Amino acid sequence: MYEDQYIGDAAGAMPAGYDMEYMGEQPMEPPVVPPHIKRLQMWALEKNIAGTIKEEILLQLGQKAHEKYKIDDASRSDWAKSARKALDLIGGKKETKNFPFENASNVKYPLLLSAVNQFASRAYPAIIKDAELVKVKIEGKDQGGEKLARAQRVEQFMSYQLLQQMSEWDEDTDALMHQLPVVGCAFRKTYWDEGERRPRSEMVSALDLVVNINAPSLEMAAQVTHEFSRFPFQIEENVRKGVWIERDLGSAQEPLDQDKHQAGAGDDPQAPHKFLECHCYYDLDKDGISEPWIVTIHDATQKVVRVAAGYSPEDIEAGADGRILCIKRENNFTKYIFWPDPKGGFYGRGLGHALEDISETINTTLNQMLDAGTLQNAGGGFIGSGLNTKKATLRFAPGVYHTLNIPGATIRDAIVNMEHPGASPVLFQLLGQLVQVAKEVAGNQDVLTGDVQTNMQPTTLMALIEQGLQQFTAVYQRIYRSLGREFQKLREINERYLTDEQYNKYLDGQQPASAQQDFSSGDMDIYPIANPNMVTHMQRAARNQFVMELGRDPEFGPFIKKPVLLMRILKDAQIEDIDEIIEPNPQPSPADQAQMAKLQADAELAQMKVKELQAKIIELEAKDEAMQAKAARDRISGAKEMMDAEHVALDVSAKEVLLQRMADIDDVEQITIQGVGSIKEQDKTPAGASGAPAKAAA
Repeated sequence: MYEDQYIGDAAGAMPAGYDMEYMGEQPMEPPVVPPHIKRLQMWALEKNIAGTIKEEILLQLGQKAHEKYKIDDASRSDWAKSARKALDLIGGKKETKNFPFENASNVKYPLLLSAVNQFASRAYPAIIKDAELVKVKIEGKDQGGEKLARAQRVEQFMSYQLLQQMSEWDEDTDALMHQLPVVGCAFRKTYWDEGERRPRSEMVSALDLVVNINAPSLEMAAQVTHEFSRFPFQIEENVRKGVWIERDLGSAQEPLDQDKHQAGAGDDPQAPHKFLECHCYYDLDKDGISEPWIVTIHDATQKVVRVAAGYSPEDIEAGADGRILCIKRENNFTKYIFWPDPKGGFYGRGLGHALEDISETINTTLNQMLDAGTLQNAGGGFIGSGLNTKKATLRFAPGVYHTLNIPGATIRDAIVNMEHPGASPVLFQLLGQLVQVAKEVAGNQDVLTGDVQTNMQPTTLMALIEQGLQQFTAVYQRIYRSLGREFQKLREINERYLTDEQYNKYLDGQQPASAQQDFSSGDMDIYPIANPNMVTHMQRAARNQFVMELGRDPEFGPFIKKPVLLMRILKDAQIEDIDEIIEPNPQPSPADQAQMAKLQADAELAQMKVKELQAKIIELEAKDEAMQAKAARDRISGAKEMMDAEHVALDVSAKEVLLQRMADIDDVEQITIQGVGSIKEQDKTPAGASGAPAKAAA
């Protein structure tokens, strides 16, 4: 239950018994904010509410946060051990080695150091190439160019903030690019500095940010603890400013962390104190819902010096009945990783983890070879008891001889040298193979260090560079993705804290603009301007050379914009004052003018030849058409004669058939006439005498 129980209708609800149909339009009243939500909103605006909390609650809050910190730190112990070991290796930490003999060789091969320097020397200049660091992407239609003008203002101002106003950002970026490949993970803390009244973005070592190894992300972690140190004068300053409450912290104690350089802190009254800034959840108002808080604890005494809200008033989400649904925790940290953990752990993996075993093997092999050479050069052995030189030690130097009252044969017989064959050739070959494998893992290819042929084709060089950088391309993509998230946090800070006066003062002469409107997140996306696929000067030069060769091609050359290509080449070569070098409207030289005149004359001559050829073609086509017409007429005449002959033949044949048919008709008529006459003669003969004629007729 809430401490101050909220009673009444939901905010904005109409009391019972009223009918909107008869009330007409009434002015809208502001929604009623429940007391428990108003209290949370007021806490979100305070820098420190620790002074208003009872001591027993502060003690309980500090103990709970400190216990969770210990649990989270223990969960990442294996990762932290490997990370500290890699830092010791790259830092050149020297240790005495007494095996196989006292003060034996203990050389550390600079494999990891070389790999880290190669990575940082490519990544850092690729991120910070010039003053244009931030790019703004506009979403939606841009009518009148207002969004474009707004995007340009935001780009210029944020680039100015990162490189000029936030003085720590450039230096911390350099340190981040060196530490990230070693331990595999690093963080940036972006927040509003009340003391300096400006944004601040500090690099935080992964060893100083404690998160449970099983946490899926920073946003989903139950607690995020930032370890940091403050000197006594800084502690007093925070108390005077009201950032911390006054506490009796005693003297600084000797640190337990091996990676902290604070030896002898117990004897120094001005030694720094270790503090823990815990971003955790705690039900401070006892309403059954844990709120996000930022609790700062003194590590040695576990005393709380600061309690601040880990949310903003806009992050409180409540239902219509006034119940709090959730409170979103603000995340000030941006995570940078080198390689993701294959096991799914929170912290990334770096070259220190990947090269840990092979580095130890290389160091052991190298030291064995050095020890074998030392034994072979120094010698050693046995001296018989019969040899008495009357001196404890005889030391030799070039040109020095010692006189002994002992026969030479006795000396030779009394001294027995130990046989030390020296370094093994097998170990030497094994060392070379191990170093080569380690270079492949670390990405230290010869082409990336500048060891290439001078006459190599640009396309071949570009292919070799891309192949050498293939395994790191994904790493650069992760870095730029994290940079984009960091820039978004800076945009949110500008939207909340940047005043129009500060913003327009930077614009200086441009049309006045609203900082809150320009930095609103509704319709724009902010990301780094650098290209993760082009991280070396050699790669950019090879691509520019490829485009230049393409511009000389007669088929594709006209499509290449030569002035734009020239500007890109000079910019990638980091040439200063390009505008002073480039002529805006270049005039051709006398040689170029003569060449152009010759080309123009050749073009005109070619056009004349083309016209002559076209006339000849027309003439030939006319002659060809006449010949084709005559041939056609001849063919038509022959066909007509053939048709006439065929008609004549047809007429003769038809006449013969007709005459034959007429003859046949005449024969039939004669036969018919004869038959009719015989019938008439029979009708004239008497009946009695009809027998003979009848027979005759028959």
